[in-house]
Amino acid sequence: MIMKLLIGFTTDPDEPNWHGYMYAVLLIFTNIFQSLINGYQAQRMSVLGMRIRTCLVSAVYRKSLVLSNHSKKDTTSGEIVNLMAVDSQRFVDMLPFISFIYTAPVQIAISLYLLYNELGVATMGGLVLMILMIPANGWVSAKIRQIQVKQMKLKDKRVRGLNEILSGIKVLKLYGWEEAFVENIQAIRQKELNLIRRSGMINSITITLASCLPFLVSLLTFGLYIALDPNGKLDAQKAFVSISLFNLLRIPLTMVPNMVTSLILTLVSVKRLDKFLNFSELSGYVTRKTDQKEVVKIENGSFTWDSVEEVESGLKPTLEKINMRVMKGKFVAVVGNVGSGKSSLLSALLGDMEICGGSVNING
Repeated sequence: MIMKLLIGFTTDPDEPNWHGYMYAVLLIFTNIFQSLINGYQAQRMSVLGMRIRTCLVSAVYRKSLVLSNHSKKDTTSGEIVNLMAVDSQRFVDMLPFISFIYTAPVQIAISLYLLYNELGVATMGGLVLMILMIPANGWVSAKIRQIQVKQMKLKDKRVRGLNEILSGIKVLKLYGWEEAFVENIQAIRQKELNLIRRSGMINSITITLASCLPFLVSLLTFGLYIALDPNGKLDAQKAFVSISLFNLLRIPLTMVPNMVTSLILTLVSVKRLDKFLNFSELSGYVTRKTDQKEVVKIENGSFTWDSVEEVESGLKPTLEKINMRVMKGKFVAVVGNVGSGKSSLLSALLGDMEICGGSVNING
């Protein structure tokens, strides 16, 4: 709007000179103010993104320490590392674009209103072209989401495989199995790369279309303006102002595909984090009441490595009706055959099993 006034000033010899200076200063200050506001928004979103990431990494780490044993069967250390390193990072990547959810429609609406004032009904041609792009963006979003889900599954599988190699490296070296295992990891990685390439190609097409859209809209609108009104005057003022408004349109139209893609990736990560954080935890059945005489005490304790629900449905507990008292200052040995439950008893005292009945108390 200031540019319109400035061009009007250059074409009107009767307008006072101070008007020109005022328009020029206003144009400079609006651009400086816009830069400051954009910089502040980017800084606040970066800080917020890092805070969210820190909270999520901390929550996943704390959860991994209290997972029940039957929950550990459904996850691996590789998946937990991915949740902390990849999925939490999605929020940092998404937050700079999140404001476009509500600012882009406003920017587009204001630009179209001002364009309508300049070019009239011809603006509708550009609007129809932009509306036609919405279903295309929806299809792209759904496709990227499908690819992302498959990619994250492959990533978990690859990290799990690497962990297995590292934990069993002595056996691998002893039998000379390195090449077979490396080929297995590379095969998974190749599938992952193919999905990344597909996702990248779809993203490239979307971004190219989004970048070309303002020019196509300009071409269609100016063409319609001249076709509908042959006597209409397309002078420098109208053309420059219209191009400036089309440039205003370009920012939200270019950023919306990035925002949608980033939002889809974040939603996939939210589902993965939600699934992990809702896994069942250890019940924390060990009490810490002060007892100077009996420092370790189990009363009628039954424990299982599986879930309590499975025991209630008929599965036999690993340890059943255990009664044990350890007096202060006494040296106690637990003796038994292999598989009789010696290690399970120690795990029960540490609170690493599920309790089906009874109580456990440790002094202090």
